[in-house]
Amino acid sequence: LLQSHFTSLHPLTVFYLVGIPSLPESLFLPVFFIFLLFYLLILTGNALILVAVVIEPSLHKPMYFFLINLSALDILFTTTTVPKMLSLFLFGDHFLSFSSCLLQMYLFQSFTCSEAFILVVMAYDRYVAICRPLHYLALMTPQTNAALASSAWLTALLLPIPAVVKTSQMVYDNIEFHYFIRSFLLKKKTCMAKKSLKPHILLGLYLSARLDSDLCLTSITWLLRSFCSSVTSQLSSLSFCTIAVCLLTTSSGAGEFSGLGAAIASKPPVPLHIYSLDSLLLPISCNETEESWTIFYLVGIPSLPKSLFLPIFFIFLLLYLLILVGNALILVAVVIEPSLHKPMYFFLINLSALDILFTTTTVPKMLSLFLCGDRYLSFPACFLQMYLFHSFSCSEAFILVVMAYDRYVAICRPLHYPALMTPQTIAALAASAWLTALLLPIPAVVQTSHMAFENTAHIYHCFCDHLAVVQASCSDTSPQTLMGFCIAMVVSFLPLLLVLLSYAHILASVLHGRSKAFSTCSSHLLVVGTYYSSIAIAYVAYRADLPLDFHIMGNVVYALLTPVFNPLIY
Repeated sequence: LLQSHFTSLHPLTVFYLVGIPSLPESLFLPVFFIFLLFYLLILTGNALILVAVVIEPSLHKPMYFFLINLSALDILFTTTTVPKMLSLFLFGDHFLSFSSCLLQMYLFQSFTCSEAFILVVMAYDRYVAICRPLHYLALMTPQTNAALASSAWLTALLLPIPAVVKTSQMVYDNIEFHYFIRSFLLKKKTCMAKKSLKPHILLGLYLSARLDSDLCLTSITWLLRSFCSSVTSQLSSLSFCTIAVCLLTTSSGAGEFSGLGAAIASKPPVPLHIYSLDSLLLPISCNETEESWTIFYLVGIPSLPKSLFLPIFFIFLLLYLLILVGNALILVAVVIEPSLHKPMYFFLINLSALDILFTTTTVPKMLSLFLCGDRYLSFPACFLQMYLFHSFSCSEAFILVVMAYDRYVAICRPLHYPALMTPQTIAALAASAWLTALLLPIPAVVQTSHMAFENTAHIYHCFCDHLAVVQASCSDTSPQTLMGFCIAMVVSFLPLLLVLLSYAHILASVLHGRSKAFSTCSSHLLVVGTYYSSIAIAYVAYRADLPLDFHIMGNVVYALLTPVFNPLIY
């Protein structure tokens, strides 16, 4: 509802995130890796807390129930902003649609409020445990715990709505952003009268940043009074509160620091404009000057009604989670199990890593498109996505060839297998597959980047596929289409030919009495069949006289089918 409201208000508005204005571009990559490291620590640490509390019966207590709520909030809170920051620093992806911007702001403020209220509930839990220990079991029942947690979540989800809706109705001139959208920063540079905003801003800041602190301090005051009345008996119980107090101090301190920084920043160092697509669409002809800049607009699936966007989002999200979890389990199993430290499984973890990277290149943007309506990609972000998508696709084809060669040596030359498939050899084979695939798409990507595009180029696809980007250009597309077709033939049919050649020798050996060893090839054959079936679907959808939607869906099937089935097969 919020998304449709925002879209109807500003259907043609694009936001440009400046990031950290004074940060030189040479530091973007180090900052990206620092943020990525922190993000992975947040995800891993909080996921471990969730798993530990769920599977360990001794932790099924109110205190730990609220703790897993806090961990889930930390994951959601950071996922709202950090992926976009990573995309900004790695890809130079500065653009956000209006609905995505406001949705990010709403989720950021909601999860901030939720964390504050969960800390209040945790403080109340410790108050009851220490000040009224005999009544603890009667007061903190499962129903009460669920009601307290639900109230914290619901209140926080509702509280930012008025501020976000009011902000969406403003008229903007110049806006200063950091690397995600905050309500205060939007209001700060609006061209409406600022005096009318002050009560609204102050009330929002108090409810989201001060009210929870005041309630927590009240609980701590009662705890200290109880502690002073019976020091000996309460000493051990008070130790459980130290973590909650540390969390409160960290959360409130960060909030106060952020609020203070926003309040004292009186002049933005770099002006920022909200760009309207009305102005971007004025130049009809291609602008080939060096000063021109291009953003790409992902049309998605043109005839798909908006009422199906949410179901499609959940389907893609489910498939993406299956890919991540399934392939991650394969990686962990092979690494920690010594009996799987064999060449076949070494190539398998390369395949699993590729599946994760291959889908992560495209699926998050598709999810953002269907959920948030975030259709914009900057020029470097689009071409980097195109390059990575085709590189990882090529890598998968060559890894399948290497796996076929491994099975050929194992079955046709079993006595020479340990001598031929040494650790150095298998590392060289895997590295060659990766390196060849990383180099092969470069000419096509570079040549395509030199084509002329309108200021806003419409890509009829869910991601930046090479052919779709070429067709969005207003240059002559014939040379690039031919180059893409030739590379596709090399990547598709040369590996297939090598795989078939390996299995021809394997079948010849099987006919001479080695049928038992052939059973080790079944999984690989299924994966090869799935991979080339997805390529066939994409090719038929492109070559057949079918509507554009079928062409797009053929490529989407190609991007998802193999990564979903690989972990299921193995």
